[in-house]
Amino acid sequence: PGQPRYLDPNMVQVPSLALEQVRMEAGRMGALLEKMLHEGFESVYLLDLEKIGQVRRWDDSIDHLYHAMSDYLAIISRNELPAPQSRALLNAMSVIGNMESIGDIIETNLHHLVHSAADRGISPSPEVRQRAEPMEKLVHAALQDAIQAFVKNDPALADKVISLQEKVDELDEQFKLYYLGQIRASGGESRDEHTYEMSLIDSFKRIFYHCRRIAKRVRDADSGREGA
Repeated sequence: PGQPRYLDPNMVQVPSLALEQVRMEAGRMGALLEKMLHEGFESVYLLDLEKIGQVRRWDDSIDHLYHAMSDYLAIISRNELPAPQSRALLNAMSVIGNMESIGDIIETNLHHLVHSAADRGISPSPEVRQRAEPMEKLVHAALQDAIQAFVKNDPALADKVISLQEKVDELDEQFKLYYLGQIRASGGESRDEHTYEMSLIDSFKRIFYHCRRIAKRVRDADSGREGA
């Protein structure tokens, strides 16, 4: 999966077509990120060391695709590009950079979380998954929509992702209040499991941050502004 499929070197002299190839390759990269996200969080809930090892290997493929697309975009940039295509190229660079960052978060943060929990004998209760599920579903939907917004150049879909910020903040606040309440009620005795849960939520938030940045690039490209 780490080998590019759509980056045709014969297309680079026609930037508009070459940029479409990048979008298609980003779709492949995004499909792998979605798989990583699902399997990564399964490994967190189950403390599955084999699963998280596979996630780490998939991240190597993400890195290879990222570098291949970056090199391809660099070649495209050697052409004399009109302003709209220059913006499209910069936006594509930003988008694939954010996608690569999402892969790093899934691989690095979750790998550390699973292994540290296993080493310390922390076994997440089924309730951890129940509480985390709303945030997980929201972030998974945001990732899927952000990538498709870029692939299809769909600003309406990008706006949908951006609008999820309020819900993310609301869920985060609920988790913080629950966490503080549980720490007080237990006198700190169950701090390890609750810290594990908060680390999981922090990973969700960081992934969403990059999804939102992708969406803002798509939206701002549509309006002719430079994205965040």
